[in-house]
Order: sequence, then C-alpha cells, then structure tokens
Amino acid sequence: MNLFKSYCCSFYGSILWKFNSVGFDKICKSWNTAIRTLLHLPYNTHTCYLGPLIDQLHIRRQLYIRDFRFLWHASRLSNCIVKTCINNASYTANTCIGYKLSFYRNLYHLDMRSNLKLSIARLSVDTLDQNQHVIISNLMTLLNVRSGHNVIDNLNHDQVDILINYLSTT
Repeated sequence: MNLFKSYCCSFYGSILWKFNSVGFDKICKSWNTAIRTLLHLPYNTHTCYLGPLIDQLHIRRQLYIRDFRFLWHASRLSNCIVKTCINNASYTANTCIGYKLSFYRNLYHLDMRSNLKLSIARLSVDTLDQNQHVIISNLMTLLNVRSGHNVIDNLNHDQVDILINYLSTT
C-alpha cells in the first residue's frame, strides 16, 4: 500500500483538471479499482469504504482539498496579474476556475474568503453513518485476519472471505 501511495498517487498537476471531465472520473475509477485489487476486495465494494480502509480520504476528496488549497493560496498572492486572473475567473462558471469556485461554494459552502483550515476540515468531513463505521472496522479486522496479522477463532480462510465479500458490498 505504501508503494501504491508513493508511486501511483502523486497526481502532479491535478489542480488543472476539471472535476466534471471524463478524465477526472477515469482517474477516480482507476484509483477505486487499484484499492480493490490491492486489498483483494470484490469489484462491487462500495467506494465509500475504500479510503477509510487504507486510512485516507477517498481520492476525490483528496484532489478537492489539493485544488481548493491551491486556489485559496493563489487568491492571496501579491502578484497583481495572478490575483486579477483569479478574481475575474471567479465571476463566471464558464471558466475552469469559476466552475471550481462555484462547485466549492454550492456543495461545501466555501469561498476564497473562508479560513483555510476550516475549509479543509469541511472538505475532509466524514460523511459515513455509524453502521458504515462499524462495517469498516469489521472489514479492517477481517482483512488483517486474511493477511495473517490477526486470528479469529473458529473462522477458516473461506469463511473470512465470505464475510469480507458480504460486508464490503452491503
């Protein structure tokens, strides 16, 4: 997992991507597939479980945070050209920057005047309910049993796999 995070998740230049593009969706779907493959989970494992199972936010949220942080800092630069570009682009959703600012404003109630730490916290908010947290905890335990790090008495390898398949898809 550390190799995957180091070599496959840098996403250099992601701040230039459009969130509503086919390419952005393909990146997120590829990340989902990679996590499922690395953890030997069924192809239909719910995506909301993938980030917490590797102790991260889902890649979509990670990219939103990276993007918002960049725009927030860019809006505060002393360079008047950059500041003018950001300000002008923020008035219309027809530009990539304007679309993103509108996206953050509508979905997360954030704007460039927001406090950065509070904004990042809002983007990082866990939207899972209590049952989903219990499922994730149980999945983590079962994945550790399958990998040989934990033992649960009276459960064989096949039964562990059945439980993992059931929990990850419910």
